[in-house]
Amino acid sequence: MSNILRLRKSPIIQVGADVVPGLTIRPFAGPDDVAVWLALRAAAFADLIAAARPWTATDFDREFTSKPWWQHERMWMATFESPEVLPPQSSGITPLVVGSISLGRTGRAPAEVAAIQWLMVAPTQRRRGIGTALLQTVEQQALELGERELTLETHSAWTAAMRLYRRHGYV
Repeated sequence: MSNILRLRKSPIIQVGADVVPGLTIRPFAGPDDVAVWLALRAAAFADLIAAARPWTATDFDREFTSKPWWQHERMWMATFESPEVLPPQSSGITPLVVGSISLGRTGRAPAEVAAIQWLMVAPTQRRRGIGTALLQTVEQQALELGERELTLETHSAWTAAMRLYRRHGYV
């Protein structure tokens, strides 16, 4: 049985942030990125949500755009911009998008805190530093917004995610 774990960390300034050659972290571009995000979600969680129905734009709206905290510039997409450095892709994912992350909010005022949401990396691109680059982007944004704490939720059975978060100081 898998347990949901709530982890937290005080964001810190990243000195010498990791660089993945050819990778760009860009803000979510609006409606045109919804289908890309949905395809990435389907691929990234395929082994975990096989029995669930595929998400639609309505699901995306319910999870993000309908929330009072939603701002498209607080969601990022990891892309390989140059075809020369584009790594092999799994089918069904827009060729250049390999990851995504969002900075949301959780809790109720006045105890509301910043929350990392939906960190995902295409299965064929994992263990290349993309998740780290996305985490560093969110932490930097949180610092710029004056956030003192970041939280996230994950499942204890998601061992790769747990290793990533622990390696970056989430407890």
